Amino acid sequence: MSIDPAILNTPSIILTEVEESIVAVVEKSHEKIVQRYNKKYAIKTFITDTLVIVLIPKEDHGILDHPRLYSRVVDQPHHGRY
Repeated sequence: MSIDPAILNTPSIILTEVEESIVAVVEKSHEKIVQRYNKKYAIKTFITDTLVIVLIPKEDHGILDHPRLYSRVVDQPHHGRY
């Protein structure tokens, strides 16, 4: 009883197509993750009542203090200053 070579080749072709689709999906999700978590930018202007996070330098906070100060923009006395 012999096995047809065409049958043996079919699963490997399907497997490579599946692998290629998996690689494409992983690369696409990797790009989305990089875009989502690589958002280091500074916003120049804020609207009143916006919640902001102020990073406190290591010299100014203690070991047990939180390195970020959560606050709300109350007023903008001058344009571009808070």
